[in-house]
Amino acid sequence: SGRSQVTVNLFPSLADVWLIPRLGDFRQKHPDIDVRLNTSELLGDTQNREADFALIYLPEDELPEGAVVLFADEIVPAAAPEYLAEHSSIDSSIDLLEHPLIASLSEEDEWKFWFESHGIDSYRQARYMDLDLCSSCLKAAKEGMGITMGRRPYLDDDLASGKLVPPLPGKISTGYCLALVTTPRGKDLPYGPRFCNWLIEASRASEAIWSELI
Repeated sequence: SGRSQVTVNLFPSLADVWLIPRLGDFRQKHPDIDVRLNTSELLGDTQNREADFALIYLPEDELPEGAVVLFADEIVPAAAPEYLAEHSSIDSSIDLLEHPLIASLSEEDEWKFWFESHGIDSYRQARYMDLDLCSSCLKAAKEGMGITMGRRPYLDDDLASGKLVPPLPGKISTGYCLALVTTPRGKDLPYGPRFCNWLIEASRASEAIWSELI
């Protein structure tokens, strides 16, 4: 058919809230390449997935050879502006304990990490709403159900649109990063570099959003 395809393995929420909204731009610039997204939990390490490329979270000092860092993993609480306007003010991290906190089961320690980084050990007394996916947490926060923990790059578009805002200044680095990995299957794709270069450019554009608003 004269068409080519790249297969990308990534987390479901990452596909939903960040990559899929940008794929229209890729298709416009590279109409001869189809993109297949695989969000299943595949067996084996990141170098042997049933994909050409993978987007993975790893500690910054454990990246495999050839991996390209797309985003440093930084977190910040976020809520709908309407929620913040209708509830008690938040002047410091300890005030967050008075609000419903939305937590992702896939990142179960993120609130613990945030509070302990601010010297707060009473975080267990908070009211938590536990949801499976990061995308579900963002949606719940936009519906005014409480405060979620936002992270790069999941939060970028909601920040840019004003649908979610940080109730406090500042962000925290977890020491992890989101990296692009080329698997053995993808190393010999002649059109693979075009996808990789586009993805890197998209991450840099998203980086600008975060830098301006946080």
